[in-house]
Amino acid sequence: STTSKIGHTSQATAISGTTNTTIVTAVNAAFSSAAAAQIIVYGSDNSSRAFMDTLNVLSSGAVVVAQSSTLAGSPHGRTYAISGTNLNLQLASGASGYNVNCSVTTLNFPF
Repeated sequence: STTSKIGHTSQATAISGTTNTTIVTAVNAAFSSAAAAQIIVYGSDNSSRAFMDTLNVLSSGAVVVAQSSTLAGSPHGRTYAISGTNLNLQLASGASGYNVNCSVTTLNFPF
């Protein structure tokens, strides 16, 4: 018998304008600092703009946008970065009223 090395979490966050905002706390889900995660980010301004991005994230710093999709309108540009073990999102100039919902699957290392 082995201990589960996979974690599933979700987190919803309101984003105030273009402020650099933590949208996922503890990407590594309390696993090792070498854990990696796949994160689906759904964002909308509840008006006319919506997006869904799929990210591959190494909790020690690497963020790769594997897929970026426009669901409605022309959503503002997005920049993702790791700060500590948190995932932050900064929206481009002019953004306001966005909310994001993240689904996180974390894979521990070592396996």
